[in-house]
Amino acid sequence: MDIPQTQIDELKRIFKGVMVGSEGTTPYFLLPNITLPDHCSPRVIDALLCPIVQSGYQTRMYYSERINRPPHADPAKRLNWSGNVRILERNWHVLSWQVQGGTTLRLVQMALAHLDAFE
Repeated sequence: MDIPQTQIDELKRIFKGVMVGSEGTTPYFLLPNITLPDHCSPRVIDALLCPIVQSGYQTRMYYSERINRPPHADPAKRLNWSGNVRILERNWHVLSWQVQGGTTLRLVQMALAHLDAFE
C-alpha cells in the first residue's frame, strides 16, 4: 500500500513521535504517549495503527495496555477486548472496534476514529 507522504506528515503533526514500520507488506504506525480522557485508565498509552483491511476490519488499532473506562450508555460503544497479538516485536491488546469509512479515511482520521472508542 502506498501511503502519501502528506498523510504521514499530517499524522506526525497530530501525534508526536510517530514511527513507521511494517511486517511483510503490512504497514504500521506507532503513536506513542497518547493521552486519553480523564475517565480512562491508564491515561497514557501507545497505539499501533494499521491502515489496511485485517481480519474483517477496515482498519485496526492496537494498544499497549488494556484500557478501562466506565460503561457507555450506547451499546455500540461498549468496549470489547478480543485478545492479544505480537506485532513488530511487541505485545498489543486488541479491541474489536469498526471504523466507519475505513480505508477511505486519511491516517489522522483513522486514528481519531479508533480513539473515539474511549470517549
